[in-house]
Amino acid sequence: MRLYVWDDYETDYTPGLAFAIAESADHARKLITAEASYPPKSLKERPKSYRLDVPRAFQQSGGS
Repeated sequence: MRLYVWDDYETDYTPGLAFAIAESADHARKLITAEASYPPKSLKERPKSYRLDVPRAFQQSGGS
């Protein structure tokens, strides 16, 4: 399993963040799409991918 991160998700108004723990990027896209209230457009980009067997920390500021 890996952590897949889209850090420029759905930038209609301000940049968003989408992430999923999944077996592949395609699997992560399916999981995020199932949770979305409308079909996401920005999941076409290649996500960042992180192994889950090492400690990780992330921070995302809001606003523009």
